[in-house]
Amino acid sequence: MDRSFNLRKSVVVFSILAALWLLKHPYYGIWHDGVLYTFLALKDLYPNAYTSDLFIKFGSQGNFTLFPQIYAGFINIFGIYKSALLLTIAGQFLWIFAAVTLLRTFLQGKQLYIALAIVFFMSAFYGGLHCFRYAEMFVCPRIFSEALCIFATACIIKKRYLASGALILVSFFIHPLISLGAGLIFYIYFVLTYPRFLFSAPFLLAVVLLLGFFKIEPFTGLFSIIQPEWHQIIKIRSSFMLLTEWPLLSWTELFFTISVTAAACLFSNAFLRRLFLASIIGACCGMLINMIGGELLKIELIMKIQIWRALWLLQFISAIGAAVIIFNFLKEKNNKLLLCAFFLLTSYSISLGVISFAITLLFFYLCVRVSRNLLPSVHIPQPAVFLVTGIIITMIILSSAAKEISVLIDHNFNTQYLASVLEAIPLDLFTPLILFFVVFFFYFHLHQTISFKIIFLSLAVLIFSLSVWDRQSPWSKMLERNKDTTAFFRNLLPPEATILWDHSPEISWFGARRSSYISTKQGSGIVFYQQTALEYAKRINHILPLMDENPLTSKGFMYKPGWEINQNKFKSNYKQVCRNAKELDYIVSTENIPGESLAHWHSKIPLVKTRFLENGTFEREAHQDFYLYDCSMLREGLQKWN
Repeated sequence: MDRSFNLRKSVVVFSILAALWLLKHPYYGIWHDGVLYTFLALKDLYPNAYTSDLFIKFGSQGNFTLFPQIYAGFINIFGIYKSALLLTIAGQFLWIFAAVTLLRTFLQGKQLYIALAIVFFMSAFYGGLHCFRYAEMFVCPRIFSEALCIFATACIIKKRYLASGALILVSFFIHPLISLGAGLIFYIYFVLTYPRFLFSAPFLLAVVLLLGFFKIEPFTGLFSIIQPEWHQIIKIRSSFMLLTEWPLLSWTELFFTISVTAAACLFSNAFLRRLFLASIIGACCGMLINMIGGELLKIELIMKIQIWRALWLLQFISAIGAAVIIFNFLKEKNNKLLLCAFFLLTSYSISLGVISFAITLLFFYLCVRVSRNLLPSVHIPQPAVFLVTGIIITMIILSSAAKEISVLIDHNFNTQYLASVLEAIPLDLFTPLILFFVVFFFYFHLHQTISFKIIFLSLAVLIFSLSVWDRQSPWSKMLERNKDTTAFFRNLLPPEATILWDHSPEISWFGARRSSYISTKQGSGIVFYQQTALEYAKRINHILPLMDENPLTSKGFMYKPGWEINQNKFKSNYKQVCRNAKELDYIVSTENIPGESLAHWHSKIPLVKTRFLENGTFEREAHQDFYLYDCSMLREGLQKWN
């Protein structure tokens, strides 16, 4: 009987946790920074094809990580598509294994399951503008580095300090910025555990100053100042790196994260309390260093190392803290439902702006009262609690999605728009609500007899999650799988050609296997190299005649995944762009100018774009025909004419 019960419980727990992970981490193929790291891997395989590309012309992030070389080895064997998929899955498995290893050091049974559910499904975004999150869903070194740091955390708790040091060192060679933030938090943990360890701080500071004085990499920028022009480009293109540019929503989310972690200290034993405190202090110190050293004093090294990224580990630790708080709320005899409901409402209040700070402070105050057994018993009928909580949450969700819902009604529930809305509205709107039900199920029903209906339902949810996990578009799959040398004009373009293919560098990099002239993704290296930033600005000015907005003055471009070339301006202005952009060899456009295009390529799979316009409407475009224009030939003709 016990064996049968344990088997049923294991099936249900595994199905629910796996479903939570799959729903929260869908696969869209290579996107975000995965595009950059795939390009760096291709650069190692085809060094002569990308020599003039802006992203690597003056140096890149690839100089500080071994990941592209490892990735290149996979691509050489399996190709781009399979390599990206394999490494994404491998990174996620490693991350999950690390999280389970850490949580099992101090949790077991249903507490472990609840903590894993929260870690897997709770909002993972950290920093400004939702630019980064832990356990990312694309091929990237960050997830591997995070996993190693989480393993190191488990080793520190077990006092296996040599093993933790080795893991941090390996993590540093995979992604230094992730490791530096975690290293700062670990250092503070050691100081809290062994106060005498604080005396090492002056020695470490002296070593850093000496390395910077003698200009030993990567400390060469310690005594260099970011020039105003360079700083302005960073401010517009990469405003998420400047904490003073973060929107209010980023600060309400951060305040909630810190408050949850601080509240968890009230219910924790000594080593967990030190871990929570170290995470808060380390992340806050990292932000303070960035604001003073990077933004106020404009020290080049401080801006480059982005020590505020210690927030990733704080965000992860806060999920554990949330689990600790919920365990203690559920132990309350009379107020458990009311407290959990208020926790749920607090998490939803983040989107309410300034009022969110007051609600979060009230939540922290309740945690203090509960930890001291000073909270009086409040008798409110359960239906009333569910009703009021449901009404408030519904109002918040509707207000967050009001614009999309109104457009949906105006378009008579157009199926194409409905699909786009469902794709665009983040799952985070429903994350706390889903977790609420999962936590209650694990806590109150997992020890009871599990019926076959529950098993069937959990397996059905898992199967559904698996079926919707792969959300990669047909175009993206074709781009990553393509081996046809006639596609993307690959057989026509000279080996060292530089092309401008609308806004998308991945088409140039993965499809044509040539250097891209300019794109928003290629600007990700501007904080590391001043020459990259200046060249980035120069190339943008060259293609401005083809654009509606100026990316050097419009911060709105920070929120866009790419740039759109105005095809209406292309006919009249592309010659001007070719004339001014001396390093641009070819332009690819969907616009056909009879007698002027060099070649035409028809794609079997359309490139589909859905644009949500400012007036609340949308438009969908599908392109299968692309035309190649020779800028170098045009410039030669103009020179002969002159």
